[in-house]
Amino acid sequence: MTAQELGYLEKETDSVPLDTGLSLPDEIRRREDRKAKLLEAREVIEERYEEVRKQKQEDYEAKEKARDEQRKTGKQPRGRKPVPPSETPPDAMQFNFTDEESRIMKGGTGDQVEQAYNAQTVIDIEGSMLLMGGYVTNHANDKLELQSAVTNVNTEVREISIVCADTGYFSEAAVKGLEADGTGPTVYCAIERQAHHRTVEDLERKPVPKEPPETASIKEKMAYRLKTDEGHRYYKKRKETIEPAFGIIKSVLGFRQFLTRGLEKVSIEWDLVMLAYNIKRLYRLGQVRCESVLT
Repeated sequence: MTAQELGYLEKETDSVPLDTGLSLPDEIRRREDRKAKLLEAREVIEERYEEVRKQKQEDYEAKEKARDEQRKTGKQPRGRKPVPPSETPPDAMQFNFTDEESRIMKGGTGDQVEQAYNAQTVIDIEGSMLLMGGYVTNHANDKLELQSAVTNVNTEVREISIVCADTGYFSEAAVKGLEADGTGPTVYCAIERQAHHRTVEDLERKPVPKEPPETASIKEKMAYRLKTDEGHRYYKKRKETIEPAFGIIKSVLGFRQFLTRGLEKVSIEWDLVMLAYNIKRLYRLGQVRCESVLT
């Protein structure tokens, strides 16, 4: 076939319409779909970050207000100057296409991250060690959960007068909202991480520090409250109750990960886990009571 004939054949072939119509190659279509999903994921990330940014902005404003109050009393604020949250999401924020309701969270000692949900539990510290309430959230930060956890407990089950929580839950806004000018429960929440290994000096009895003035920040008042005899007693109860409960759930019941996807299904799983724990605990309490009667 000559070059002239080949050129004529190519021209004829290009001018013949396809029976199914002209369509984009599969690879281009796949890339277009992926781009649309990425844009959708970006919008979701921005919406999620806006919720977090509002909380961080409230914390920032509370810290700035506390520092201004200190300046008015002639004191120089200590520590680093608070920084307002960024207007845009950090690069570390991610979107999971397999389970979009889950979130990237710190796991274990905090040195690694994993795709997870955040299970919350409220336990009775008055002796029964029964779970009074709980739920699952996809908030990676527990600072948003202190008030939600307390209000999750049905008042017909228990009227809460004392709240104990670890440092991850501390938020000046949350503590203020719970205590509600003295009408709500008293909160004992750690404000900084405590080392597991204590020295002899740590175990020595120390005098209770001077009570801070009314103008002091909630964080300063909480630091004083935790150093009182009541503070030591109540916070010790937190370590003796909720920590063993999670240990029993993981090691005895064997529950270490959710088997379903989506917040609704995961929440049902956690309800069943808490129910199983409470049934086991009630059975144990019944045994103890029978042993006491027999002896």
